[in-house]
Amino acid sequence: MPMIAPRSPSAKKPAPSALPLVRGRALSIGGADAVAETTRGSSWSAPAGPVVGLDGPRKKSIAPELLATARAKHASVAAYARLVCQLLALGAPARVVDKTQRAMGDQLRHATMAFGLLASCGEPLQPRPLPEAAAPMPTGEALAPAVLRDVIHHGCVTETLTAHWAARRADVHASMEIREYYNQLAEDGARHAALAFETLTWLLADAPSLAPLAAAQVAALEASDLPDMKAVVLPLFEAALRPPAPNT
Repeated sequence: MPMIAPRSPSAKKPAPSALPLVRGRALSIGGADAVAETTRGSSWSAPAGPVVGLDGPRKKSIAPELLATARAKHASVAAYARLVCQLLALGAPARVVDKTQRAMGDQLRHATMAFGLLASCGEPLQPRPLPEAAAPMPTGEALAPAVLRDVIHHGCVTETLTAHWAARRADVHASMEIREYYNQLAEDGARHAALAFETLTWLLADAPSLAPLAAAQVAALEASDLPDMKAVVLPLFEAALRPPAPNT
């Protein structure tokens, strides 16, 4: 399972605004990430008590962060739902499909928790329709390469960074409720990242011809300017893409 780098006890804690936002698996359609607009309402809000430790102005300041996370997690539900269908189309083993289905449920919980916390901060919002969730999916020979790219970029990379960044956010927030939420995202994100690498391993074993595409995708990540890409994410690909040892 991907490791979350510990923070030095003597290191100064950054402000939450200085840390990357926690988003999770993106719903990527035609190269663009889709999220739903929001409207007033509570249909996606899990029951949440008062957010302790934050006064009115600080609740208002944290609302944009929670809203961005809530919208991203709502879109992640669709992303995982589509992935389940694609894995079934490729003949993935039951264990991979089952874990992917469970990850979709985690995203649903993350989204409703975020909308619930947002309501507790004085912003009761719910997502509008997300038509991109039903966008056409790749089929035929285009499906396996598309799933491989999605698993690498939105699973292995994004979920690993989600776990890492959520743990860092949990470390800096004053509210116990917000800290608990991000700790849950860190724990689940690490499990989802491990699932992505498991899925990648299965894809490459099932279709070895995808190996050059996988290597090219990972090589391209070396030029990424995403925080923590080189230190946290890239080392995890070494084992995933390492050729199996010959039988002796």
